[in-house]
Amino acid sequence: MNTILNKPYRPIWLAILVIMCLAIAGINSAIGLQLHDTYLVITPIHLGVWLSIILGALGFLYWLVRKRKLVHWMTAIHVAITVLSFTLIMAMGLAFPVVAFNQAMLAVLLLVVVAQVLFLGNLVVSLVKGRGAE
Repeated sequence: MNTILNKPYRPIWLAILVIMCLAIAGINSAIGLQLHDTYLVITPIHLGVWLSIILGALGFLYWLVRKRKLVHWMTAIHVAITVLSFTLIMAMGLAFPVVAFNQAMLAVLLLVVVAQVLFLGNLVVSLVKGRGAE
C-alpha cells in the first residue's frame, strides 16, 4: 500500500506487463463488440497495446507530479480502480470473445471514467494546496 501512495507509477507500469502478457496469450483470438448497428472485431494484441499506452501515459503523469503532495485516498482508489479495470477488460475480452459481455464492459468502462475524473480532481486539489502554502 505504501508503494501505491508514494510511487503510484510503479504499479501502473507493472500493469502494462500483465496486460501485454494477457494480450500475447490471446494472440489467435478476436474480441467482438456490438455497438448499435456496428460489429467491431478487435484482436487482443491491439486492445493490449491501446490499454498499455493509456497506462503508460497515466504512469508518466504520476511520475511528473511525484514531488507534489497528492491526496492519499484519491491516489489509492484511482490506481486500484484503473489497474484492476484495465486488467479486467483484457481478461473479459479473452474469456468471452463474443458480444455477451457488452453490458459488463460498459460498466467497467464507466468505472474507469469515474476513476480518471477522481485523478483530475486529485491533481486540482494538489495544485490548490500547493499555491496556498506558498
